[in-house]
Amino acid sequence: MTAKVNKDKYYRYELVEIKAQFTGKRNRPITKAKLSAKVFDPEGKLVYTIGWIESIPLRYHPQEGYWQGKWPLPWNPPLGRYKMVISTTYPFKEKKVIGARREKVAVRFFPWIKIPYPWKTTPQVKPKVKWEEESKTYQSICYFEIRGRAPPRMSSHPCIMTLEATGHLLSVKIKNPQGESGDYREIISWAKFLGADVIWYLCGQTARWRGEAPTSSVWGRNNLIIFPRLSKEAHQKGLKFGGWIAAYLTFGNAKPPSSYQYAWNYSVKKKSSYPTRAVSLLDEKRLKDIVNLVKKLSQDPNLDYIGLDYIRFSAGGYEMVDEFVRDMDPSLPANFSQFNKRQRINWLGKEITSKRDRHLYEQWNWWQAHKTAWVVAKIIKFSKVKKPL
Repeated sequence: MTAKVNKDKYYRYELVEIKAQFTGKRNRPITKAKLSAKVFDPEGKLVYTIGWIESIPLRYHPQEGYWQGKWPLPWNPPLGRYKMVISTTYPFKEKKVIGARREKVAVRFFPWIKIPYPWKTTPQVKPKVKWEEESKTYQSICYFEIRGRAPPRMSSHPCIMTLEATGHLLSVKIKNPQGESGDYREIISWAKFLGADVIWYLCGQTARWRGEAPTSSVWGRNNLIIFPRLSKEAHQKGLKFGGWIAAYLTFGNAKPPSSYQYAWNYSVKKKSSYPTRAVSLLDEKRLKDIVNLVKKLSQDPNLDYIGLDYIRFSAGGYEMVDEFVRDMDPSLPANFSQFNKRQRINWLGKEITSKRDRHLYEQWNWWQAHKTAWVVAKIIKFSKVKKPL
């Protein structure tokens, strides 16, 4: 048996992917074997993974000729070096000598050799054997490291004022704390009056309202116009400035943009799933739009921080049932393979909202955190952002 994991080091939100081979004579895979994986911490103690599972099964893939499995890292595991043991117990038949027997073997002598014709028998000793079945345990060991990332430092007692507005602030008259009329710059005056160190402003939001003319940009135009002016004014008055993006939720009372794939939620009352205004975390276009906006914000010299809001599963997320099943390998109904996509969504939504399967509920909660962290990692990678996110 041979086995390997896909990486040497993992962050806490990642899945350890395992591949194993188990072959017999002539190097052929023993497809009936049942392989499983257990993990031990740096102190040698058995680690229970998500859903209170101590051992995960590996599935055989005939196209590739190997067994595969995924081991989700537990909630907040200690950092360090871990040992994974992939093993199986499988019966093999072996020959065993249990004695000897004498047999007469006919030997032919041809007539032209001029010896007794046509046959002569000679005694020969042969071992007496018996086929016995014996189960043996086979295993392969892999090592990997769990690592962490220290968050960036902030001031010990920050005071933050947030501003969530989508209107045209350039045309709004705002009074300062002294009651004098001014423009958008008085927002900074109020922040200083309140004792704030940082101002966070909503820089990116996708909203559609009835009667509003459609635009080519998915992000609100007013926010993109005002944020460079606000950030500059904040720095001039000694404050830091952060801009955040409403990442995966759309707003308004009109139909959201049709260019996105949306998340599905589940109604307990109607016993059915339905689409929402939240963009699915599977949507590649939304990911690109967020990455491009992060790049734009990063270019502002007066912007100190970048934030992501509604990066979580804002509504259901049950349309990701296939990815969840593939990664977490939960217990499934016997006829699950016969379900269509809508039935699979309904099954997951019903199970999660009922909370009757605590193992499945725990697996789903962890997978949501895993998927959210995966999206953030993608945004960081593709945008190459250097500012605190």
